[in-house]
Amino acid sequence: MIKGALPNPALFLLQYFKKTLITKGIELKNDVFVNLNEESLAQESLKPIYTHHSVNLSKIIKATNMKSINLYADAMHKMAGYIQTGDGSFEGGTIATLDFWENKNINTKGIFMEDGSGLSRFNAVSAKSLTHIVKYTLNNDRKKFFLNSLPIAGRTGTLKGISKNRIAAGRIYAKSGYIKNVRAYTGLINTYSEKKLVFSILINNHSKSFRELSKDIESIFDLLVRL
Repeated sequence: MIKGALPNPALFLLQYFKKTLITKGIELKNDVFVNLNEESLAQESLKPIYTHHSVNLSKIIKATNMKSINLYADAMHKMAGYIQTGDGSFEGGTIATLDFWENKNINTKGIFMEDGSGLSRFNAVSAKSLTHIVKYTLNNDRKKFFLNSLPIAGRTGTLKGISKNRIAAGRIYAKSGYIKNVRAYTGLINTYSEKKLVFSILINNHSKSFRELSKDIESIFDLLVRL
């Protein structure tokens, strides 16, 4: 399977729509194009031709966390900004996100957001902030949706290959993150002593190979589940 992002989603949609019309015997006189000037984007000039409803948000979140779909994360980030501030941009999403956590008494001074997916090198967050966010979420009445979305070490999603056939397998629920020379894991651990631990591991500017660092992380996970 090959994954990739579309450089121009709107144009792709129009081209695909045109191809579909032609296969149905509907001819078009002109080629398709995308017009993004402000006048063309004015609400009064837009005419909806079809509305497609997505699956439930809980299913979108699960797909995002399980498969680490950056486009979904960015889209939800922007939508949060649009709903809360009327600005459906990365900036609007950041304002909405930080305001939300500040209202939950989470210290956001160490959180810097440039996008919703974490792909930007200008993103930064402390392990302390992440653990406080996870702790709040697990004490929320909707925690089951959050837990259900997290990959399980050695079992599912992006953690399927981590801690496989080791003692930590099946006991760690976490979201992983990867960009060059950066690895991150944040989530929940069910220990052998029946404790529930919230944790965050952030590794920046490492010099080890992916496989070597994975072994170190697996060793840490084994230690944590023994607590």
